[in-house]
Amino acid sequence: MFAHQLSRRILSRRILCGLCLFAVGSWAVSPVVISPVAAAEKAKVSSPRVAQASAAQARVVSPSEKPAIEATSRLLDQLLQREFDKQGVTPAALCSDEDFLRRATMDIAGRLPTPAEIRSFTADTDPAKRRQLIDTLLAEPAYATNWARYWRDVFFMNATNARARFAVKSFEEWMTAELDRNASWGEIVTQLITAKGDVYEDGSTALFFVHDAEPEEVASEISRVFMGTQMSCANCHDHPSDIWKRRQFHELAAFLPRVSLKQDLQAMPPKFELVSVNENQRRGEDFLKQNPEMIFQALDRNRDRKIDAEEAKGGRGQFARVFPRVIEYGDTNKDGMISLAEIKSIQIPARPGQGTIEYYMPNLDKPSEKGTLIQPKFFVNGRAPGKELSDEERRESLAQLVTSPENPWFAKAVVNRVWHEMLGSAFYMPVDDMGPSRSPQHPAVIEALSEAFTASGYDLKWLVSTIAHTEAYQRSLRNSSTSQPEPAFAAAQPSRWRADQLFSAMSSALGIPEETRMSQAPGMMGRLAQRNSPRGQFAQLFGFDPSMPREDITGTIPQTLMLMNSPTVNRAIDGTIRGGSEDSGARAGGPLAFAFNRFPANRAATEPGVALNRASVTDLYLKTLARKPTEAEFKIVKAYVTEGGNNPDAAADLLWALINSTEFLSRR
Repeated sequence: MFAHQLSRRILSRRILCGLCLFAVGSWAVSPVVISPVAAAEKAKVSSPRVAQASAAQARVVSPSEKPAIEATSRLLDQLLQREFDKQGVTPAALCSDEDFLRRATMDIAGRLPTPAEIRSFTADTDPAKRRQLIDTLLAEPAYATNWARYWRDVFFMNATNARARFAVKSFEEWMTAELDRNASWGEIVTQLITAKGDVYEDGSTALFFVHDAEPEEVASEISRVFMGTQMSCANCHDHPSDIWKRRQFHELAAFLPRVSLKQDLQAMPPKFELVSVNENQRRGEDFLKQNPEMIFQALDRNRDRKIDAEEAKGGRGQFARVFPRVIEYGDTNKDGMISLAEIKSIQIPARPGQGTIEYYMPNLDKPSEKGTLIQPKFFVNGRAPGKELSDEERRESLAQLVTSPENPWFAKAVVNRVWHEMLGSAFYMPVDDMGPSRSPQHPAVIEALSEAFTASGYDLKWLVSTIAHTEAYQRSLRNSSTSQPEPAFAAAQPSRWRADQLFSAMSSALGIPEETRMSQAPGMMGRLAQRNSPRGQFAQLFGFDPSMPREDITGTIPQTLMLMNSPTVNRAIDGTIRGGSEDSGARAGGPLAFAFNRFPANRAATEPGVALNRASVTDLYLKTLARKPTEAEFKIVKAYVTEGGNNPDAAADLLWALINSTEFLSRR
């Protein structure tokens, strides 16, 4: 009996796969009625004035001084329309209320709208309801959580430190708090560049911790994430396709050598702390190079002009600790001892994250040499903070240079990123490889939006709201009638949800718990358990670097198998339909009990010809796809239930098909 039921269930789900494909086709490839964008207002909307903020002390911008959101969004649409007119392109019509509600709720708050929200929004006749929805979503705590997870992926997906995963929780909590209070992007970036402290207590240390506080790696991330420019190629040679020279890269890294990742591996759990290395904190290797004669006089007790391991132990202190590394790098004749001449010629590379007083650009032809002493200088404008600066002063000056309104790449980088995340495509692609040698799509649009974002005081909520208000964001999907690619932003582009957005959708649709009790625990236990929580495991399988172009992100076989066959997902589907048990949720009239009320078990056997209840199918569509089913889709479901029986298994099969559809996984 069990085998028969199982084979029937598998077959039925194969049949319902046709419904999956039908559902996808109904939104992704069907033609739409095209209407022209409303004519631009006769009154000219001038480009918002850039705030003249000092690089040393950014001025706080009051709400009344910020560029008007709706005026700015109209300006962006007008600039886009001019380009479309030149190309003879008619943009797609605005999307339906259902599509806008799903798109905006997921993009801003990282969740699906509830069936009640969908019914209320679609029934609302207020012409300002889309603007009101954007304001409501930005006021939700979920906004900060959603975008903190986005920035977590930006930083941690490129981590070079294998231990970085242990700092994910502290970074998320810190970034969520900053976004929740609407800290400016300039404030957030300044904290990341100047951070110090325990990496498990202060999430702002993540930028350095995920790259072991290595100056070259951190410099690459600062230019990539905060300015959208790829400088890592210039680590070893002049950039092959941009204007950046190798020396400029190392001048950027020279802001960062005095940062040390202090490790206490004896502590339980191990402790990692970001600290500054200053002039009076010499490492053992530095002392060794500066005082070789003194060391020999004190330790060469048998006067054989060599120091062996036993003599090194007598030195205790600094030399005893560094002796193994001295032998590793200085024992040229491999006799297990070190001579005065060997000490004087030794080149001991710094260990990752240990910090140095000065920064040296390696000599690639002679890697054993110390290299060229480099002083910090900002590659964008050639400004140098000066010499004789402490670590704190170097990093503070770098933060000021990066976040200054005079640095055009700072505003452009985040504008390009947020636009890409919300529309699925951007002005510069990839988003982290802009550079002065690149030509953006619609340059006037990104210039106008970047200027306005700067004038807003780098207000991230203002930026998200402005983009969401544009017609470019609110356009519908459509098929291109020609083989030529459609101009950017003329129609909406379907793109895959990030792992966290997709898990939130599954959690709300199926009731899968976000975390376990252990993952919510404080300290190391919570950090370890978070990775193995339902959300953490899902992120490991479905996560991707959000800096990647969306068209490069494809599903994998393990992802498909997880959605189709995971015991957790299938139990959640059955639990959603049956409401736990007949005597609990189902009979109590809970929100998950509709299947027992509308799909009574074996009812078809006693009442032949009973039709599938339209309301129950609509409920399932609203819970998963955030829209009502089309008539064609309802007919497919009705035919399936007529053949197999009107029972909870049929409802579970329908829910399974919807969860596994491309539409559920994607922005529409």
